[in-house]
Order: sequence, then C-alpha cells, then structure tokens
Amino acid sequence: MPFVTLARLAAVVGLDLVSKLYPGPNPLRDAPQTELLGDFRAVLHPILGWATEVPLPLPGDQRSWDCTVRGPGWLFGIEGETAPRDAQALLRRLHLKVRDGGVDGVLLLVRDTRTVRQFLREAQPLFRLELPIQTRDVLARLRAGERPAGSAIVVVPRLRHTRGV
Repeated sequence: MPFVTLARLAAVVGLDLVSKLYPGPNPLRDAPQTELLGDFRAVLHPILGWATEVPLPLPGDQRSWDCTVRGPGWLFGIEGETAPRDAQALLRRLHLKVRDGGVDGVLLLVRDTRTVRQFLREAQPLFRLELPIQTRDVLARLRAGERPAGSAIVVVPRLRHTRGV
C-alpha cells in the first residue's frame, strides 16, 4: 500500500503516520540512545547493579526496561528518550511499566538539547507530579551509591567519548 494512502487512512481515524529511515547496514538502530544510557551509567557508583533490556516480570509480556539500576533493597527502571514528542503517551507508557515492572520507581533519561528543553517546559505540568525529583538530587544520590528519593526526569550530560574505543 502506498505511504500516502496509509497516511490518509491514519488521518481518518485521527492518527499521524510516522516513519523512520535508518542508514544500512548498521545493526545498531538507536546509537544516540545507547550513548545516552552509557553516559548515565558512567555517573553511577560502582556498587550499584546495572542491567540492560530487562524484561517485565509478566509471563508473555514483551515489554522491557531499557535498563535497571539496583542497590541494596531497591530497583529503579530506566527509560531513555532521545526525541520525546508526546508527553501523555510517554507518561501512560511509564505508568504501565511501573505498575507491571516490579520496580520502586522510574528514571526517564533525556539529553540537554534545545528541543528536549522545550518539550520539558511544555510538558512540565504533566511531569511535575509524576516525576518530581530534580536531576541534581538523583545524580548526587546515585554517585554516592544511594537510592533515588523517587521517580524523576534525569537530564544526562554528554560525556566526551573517544572515537574508535
């Protein structure tokens, strides 16, 4: 079916058709997200546990956390978003994963870019109650090997990466 036809059909039911193009043959489809998660992991205290692509603990459920971070007696789900667009859909997804995911809270990782800052400003009324803890507080606790005080949006600083390593 032609793309234009799909777009028209989607519009009829109030949906936007979104498509992505990837350069081939790179097997890593979201290198920016991988870098975001790596930069976040680099600030964690070595005593904390880290796991990637952690399935939710429900039989047959195909969802997973991008990562989890674990300390003594606590576990937080980690979701990395490199280009957040729909705050309501993002919050619904996070609510369901927290409900079903066997975690004490969630950390939503984003980059400090102009587009993300604008998204966060516009979505702030929605996020304020659900993800109330400040980035600096979360990072300070995790650097010390301590449990975050609650769920949060964490703006992850970009670390300098050495190419080819």
